Amino acid sequence: MCRVMRVQRSGYYAWLKQPVSAQGREDLRLLGLIRSFYAESGGLYGSPRIYKDLREFGERCGENRVARLMRQDGIRAQRGSSGHSTRQDLRPSSHQTGYSRHSASSSLTGSG
Repeated sequence: MCRVMRVQRSGYYAWLKQPVSAQGREDLRLLGLIRSFYAESGGLYGSPRIYKDLREFGERCGENRVARLMRQDGIRAQRGSSGHSTRQDLRPSSHQTGYSRHSASSSLTGSG
């Protein structure tokens, strides 16, 4: 592998033993907070809302950083029904009213 990447073996192993950077440690700490806020929301919050929660909590970070950490960790807001009906759901269907779109149009044309 070192030959393919054109690096010396000693340099590769020195890189492997290198401690996590300060930003890496901060990312891990922030990711823990993101996971807790995400769990508190029931998995509904995406990065904009998580970012707002972090700011209210007193964390100083950027929205893009929160989005990147969530994306890298596979954290996504759940999409779907919010428990409310849509306007279309409130209209009665044709079998409830007894009228059919096809029977009305055929009676108008006289070919029914």
